[in-house]
Amino acid sequence: MEENTMELLLTLVGLWLLWKLFKLSLHLLFWIAIIAVAAFFVKTLILPAILLIGGIIGWGVLRG
Repeated sequence: MEENTMELLLTLVGLWLLWKLFKLSLHLLFWIAIIAVAAFFVKTLILPAILLIGGIIGWGVLRG
């Protein structure tokens, strides 16, 4: 009886640890996804806009 109780306790502790690790990995995955979306936004929208504005300003300065 005592051996079965200990085995059950160890199983529950193991499952609890696995659950905590699973939740942590989901949390990290969420943050990685947010960073990836932000990087995509910067790469596809902000950098070309900066280059375009810089080109317009440069064109104006050169044609002064």
